[in-house]
Amino acid sequence: MILIVDSANNLIYTGRVKLTMNDFHEGTASETETSQPPSQEELYDDLRRIGQLEDQKREIQSEIDERTTRLKNAIPTLDPASLLYSLLSKSMPAERKPRAKKAAKKKGPVRKRK
Repeated sequence: MILIVDSANNLIYTGRVKLTMNDFHEGTASETETSQPPSQEELYDDLRRIGQLEDQKREIQSEIDERTTRLKNAIPTLDPASLLYSLLSKSMPAERKPRAKKAAKKKGPVRKRK
């Protein structure tokens, strides 16, 4: 049920409304058709901002990697009974050694089914 109220809280309409997916799009078809494409200045500004964000992303990832390495290197120096050791050893991804490939099992001669 839909209630529509004006600014003085007077009830204007009450009823059922069926919503469609078009009701969730911004603007109407006529608004989107008449809107101007972005200017070159706006496009260059978008490219500049994307570059800034990519730089920040790289800096953040670099800091995350440095701090993760520092924490991993600190684990062996901690008391194994401490809470910090427990938290770090469970939260840090273990460095995995590459597994040796299993030797393929040799089977005897293939027998044809009759």
